[in-house]
Amino acid sequence: METPTSEIHQSFLAELCRLCGGYLKNQRVTYECRKHSRIIETYFKICVARDDSQIHPGKFCHTCYSKMAVAQKRGKNSITSFAIEWYKHSESWCNTCNHAKMLSKGGRPKKYKPPQCHDDLVSSSQLVCHVNAIAPPSLAGRSIDPSVCKSTPKGVSIEDIICPVCSYILDRPIQTKCGHVVCMECCIRWLQTGTMTIPSCPVCPNVLVSVDDIKPPSPFLTSTLKLITVLCSCCHMDIYLETVNTHKCQQTPVSAPAKPKTLSAIRECPITKTPTTAEKQACTNIIKRLMRKHQTENILLPTRGQVGTIKAK
Repeated sequence: METPTSEIHQSFLAELCRLCGGYLKNQRVTYECRKHSRIIETYFKICVARDDSQIHPGKFCHTCYSKMAVAQKRGKNSITSFAIEWYKHSESWCNTCNHAKMLSKGGRPKKYKPPQCHDDLVSSSQLVCHVNAIAPPSLAGRSIDPSVCKSTPKGVSIEDIICPVCSYILDRPIQTKCGHVVCMECCIRWLQTGTMTIPSCPVCPNVLVSVDDIKPPSPFLTSTLKLITVLCSCCHMDIYLETVNTHKCQQTPVSAPAKPKTLSAIRECPITKTPTTAEKQACTNIIKRLMRKHQTENILLPTRGQVGTIKAK
């Protein structure tokens, strides 16, 4: 049974735009994301078909629709403005709920006040270099859907190995000082957004004041990811996650039988070329078929660039 907090979170999602995070009550017209999934994927590079109703809003505003219409009219393939990130609801802190409360109050949003020791804080570029250095090597690459996961080690659930930002299986995970574990690419993309005065955690608003606030994952999590089994889409075998890139399917593809040459292929052969046995047989079968079909008519047969006539008796 849902708690009242989660119900309020769902009501906030119904009032926010999926693309820009704006307040839908200020818009006269709203649009369903599912009905416009193709144009959203074209211009905002977002696949709304994979959206989770517990995390992502289901509608977008007329302002975003107008931007896509203008880009389509001008022949552009993308829009410069990027869509905001959406995260799972948390009882302790929820970015979506706080954002919706701020929009419902109206007025100009308050400016963020950095801490007094902001001169000693680390920059986003330094954190990006640090994340690239400490992240473990990739096991199977990004975009491994949790639905292909067949089994996990004992005592580990599927939620423990899913990135809270991209909702895929963790790839090159890193851990922040507040205990959140995310993919390396998700953390770098969050740090490079350029909208933050001070770098913070991708999941919660905790400020990252030094490079020591981002650490490699625990050895237990690293060994757990190696023991996860996933389903191969080709041979349908259970394989370990670390062997996905080196796995060779046992099911060898069956070679298709050679197709007989058609009349058009024979006709394109040069006149000086000696016909093969297959070409002779194909011509003979075609002639027999035409003669049975038109027993009392003359037959025009194009062969080797010339037109031959077979007259009926």
